[in-house]
Amino acid sequence: LPWPDQLRMLALSYLTTLMAHPHAAPLIAERSLRTAGSLRVVEKALRIMTEGGVYLVDAVATIDAIGLLSSGIAQAASASPEPSDRGSHDRFAWLPPEEFPLLAQAAEAGALSNGLAAVLDFAVNGMIAALETQALPAAGRRPIAARKGSTY
Repeated sequence: LPWPDQLRMLALSYLTTLMAHPHAAPLIAERSLRTAGSLRVVEKALRIMTEGGVYLVDAVATIDAIGLLSSGIAQAASASPEPSDRGSHDRFAWLPPEEFPLLAQAAEAGALSNGLAAVLDFAVNGMIAALETQALPAAGRRPIAARKGSTY
């Protein structure tokens, strides 16, 4: 599989794992991953991206972003009193359209996601698009600690 597809699968797998263990999400968010097992997953993700031409510094930032977003989504889901099977239109049906015309239109069109994996997928797609614009050319790909002009 191309590296973007592998990264998407890894990100979704991480979120799925967090969602399966909702009480673990706050603990993971509070503590950095320091066990050999968790670092193997990070190493795998870094390898996926750097072998695809992504600069190492950008790959590290991407892993951090996916981890923070995933743990935030999992925490929000575990704290939410709303049933997850309600549609986005139903959840926002109470909004007065004159006060919230854009949110009401988005709810009516089904554009307000009630799928937490869809939120992560949207964010990961944005990260991949940014990474692809900054990736190393195919010739001579290797992990480089920083690219010129890096702000990290």
